[in-house]
Amino acid sequence: MFRLLTFEPAMDFLDSMIFWDEKRPITARVLRKLNIRDLARELGCEGRYMQFVRAPAGKQTGHSRRIMSTITASAVRADVPSY
Repeated sequence: MFRLLTFEPAMDFLDSMIFWDEKRPITARVLRKLNIRDLARELGCEGRYMQFVRAPAGKQTGHSRRIMSTITASAVRADVPSY
């Protein structure tokens, strides 16, 4: 998931949609507009993505927390403003 969200087309899209000076720059509306399945297809890992989204909820939860921690840590290292 991290690889998908940091793929150049995804980053370009997010950069165009996120305004860091807003109180809540990353909204559900912005995230819903990003087609992660298309990104996975472009990277050649659509099968792995589909396994992830079909996994039982309990299996996703711990993995999702690790992904978000990694994304947050990467944003801090890249000097991206955090709110």
